[in-house]
Amino acid sequence: MIYDCIETFMDIENLKYNEAGSVSEYLVNYEELETGKRYLEIPEGIVEICTGTFSEYNSSDVVQSIYKSLSSPKDNINEWMKRLSRKQLVKITFPTEVGQTIREKAMYMVEKELRIRFLKLILPKTIEKLNKDSYPVLLDEIYVDRQNPYFTSLDGVLFSKDMKTLIRYPGYRTGNSYTVPEGVEKIKEGKLGGEYL
Repeated sequence: MIYDCIETFMDIENLKYNEAGSVSEYLVNYEELETGKRYLEIPEGIVEICTGTFSEYNSSDVVQSIYKSLSSPKDNINEWMKRLSRKQLVKITFPTEVGQTIREKAMYMVEKELRIRFLKLILPKTIEKLNKDSYPVLLDEIYVDRQNPYFTSLDGVLFSKDMKTLIRYPGYRTGNSYTVPEGVEKIKEGKLGGEYL
C-alpha cells in the first residue's frame, strides 16, 4: 500500500481524506462533543491517519483550557472568576441551576470545557498506519476493531497486534499507575512522555 498524505482530500463525516484512505484533517464539531458524542470513530476504509490530523483540535484554545482544567482545576476556576468579574466576555447565558455567584459560574465554565474533549478513539479494522502525533490529545481510551491485523488495544491502550510494542498510551487515562503487560518489548518513543502517569 502506498501512503500519500499530501493529495487532494475529500470531506466526509468531518474527516478530510484521499482516495487511498489517508486522513489528513479532522474538523471538530464541538456541539456534538458537548451534547454527548465524546468519541471519535474512524470509518471503515480509512487505512492511515496522517501526522497533524488533529493539530487544529490539539492546539485549540479550548483544548489548552481543558488541559489547564485537568492539570490545575483551581487555577482555571480562578481564571474564569477573573474573566467573569471583568465582564469582558461575550454575553454568556447560564442555566438557572448553575447559581448566581461568580464562583458557581466559573465552575460551570470549567465543567463545560471538560465536556468538550474526546474521551475515546475507535480505529477500524482497515487502519494500517498511524503516524506520529496523529491522535487527539487528552484521550481516556483507544480501541481497535478486533479484526484489525496490525493493531490491538488492551484496556484502552494501543499496541501492535502481537502485543510486543506499546504504540500509544492515552493522554488522560484515569488511574495513578500503569503496568506494561508482560511480553511488551518496545515502547514507541514519546508515547508515554507528558502523559498523566
